[in-house]
Amino acid sequence: MNAWMLLTSVANSLNRLMERADFYPFILTTGAWNKWAFIHALFRETQVLR
Repeated sequence: MNAWMLLTSVANSLNRLMERADFYPFILTTGAWNKWAFIHALFRETQVLR
């Protein structure tokens, strides 16, 4: 997730420099980020148990 956030931030900045629309216009809120982290942890846990 951190790599994705960095990539979209850089891509959006580059597009703005060229006066273009954002490459990825969605912003993940803290609540959404926490939900993704929870789901990620669940999947990791189930993979370890297999």
